[in-house]
Amino acid sequence: MSKKIVIKHILVALDTSRHSLAALEAAASLAKSLEAELQGIFVEDIKWFNLGQISLSYEISDLTGTIKRLDDEEIERQVRAQSARLQKLMDTIGKRGNLKYTFRSVRGGVEKELLTATESADLITIGRVGWSHKKLSELGRTAKIIIEETDKPVLILQHGWHIGNTTVVIYDGTESGERALIVAEQLAFKQNNKLMVILSTSKSEEEGKLKEAVYRILHKSAVQVQMQMMKADKITTLKRIVKNEKGGLLIVPKHHELFGEKNLEELLSRIPCPLLLFN
Repeated sequence: MSKKIVIKHILVALDTSRHSLAALEAAASLAKSLEAELQGIFVEDIKWFNLGQISLSYEISDLTGTIKRLDDEEIERQVRAQSARLQKLMDTIGKRGNLKYTFRSVRGGVEKELLTATESADLITIGRVGWSHKKLSELGRTAKIIIEETDKPVLILQHGWHIGNTTVVIYDGTESGERALIVAEQLAFKQNNKLMVILSTSKSEEEGKLKEAVYRILHKSAVQVQMQMMKADKITTLKRIVKNEKGGLLIVPKHHELFGEKNLEELLSRIPCPLLLFN
């Protein structure tokens, strides 16, 4: 088999949204499979504290309808409580999986702090949208920026999605496609999963070359491998394959033609599985 790709540090961006908590569960699963350290980070958005400087800032309770003025002390209390809840959750998940893990809170701009944190990580896990995002058909702003700016693999999760029993990977013959295939094989082996390789090319005569490359890259692999060709209407093809395979992790080259911003959003809305973008 080809050279192993080492993933030792998995960063997970945390807030209290359902999507972020799903990302934490998935990151923990990957960390256990890869024997990696799980690194949780909660960014205390500086914009929250700026609200305390505005004299007409108020909070309305979702439960009671009570109106209360937001000042520096109240904002600080709420942020500390949120950080404590996330620390407790991290402790629970880390100890349950017998993982090596860390958790930290930092204050600043969310995107800037997360991008800084990615420098020491091998893989980044994020929720599809954060707590403040309303349109579930779209990627959240933070997710978009992380995907665009980092050169690390990014795992995108949303509430209700789970890493299943089949690992699915798109292989297009590129260097990033090869890296995606190698990591897919490693994860499938560690999780005792089947590996479904989707061959992607606009030229039917190249199908044989892609198959030969897959056999070369996965030489002597102990994983059960199947291959299918992805032709017209690619998102529909992917949806059918993922459904037939009963879900699973989908790994794709980050710069594949299928994944412009709007196509990526359509894919996320139509295919119910975690998505790992690989450079």
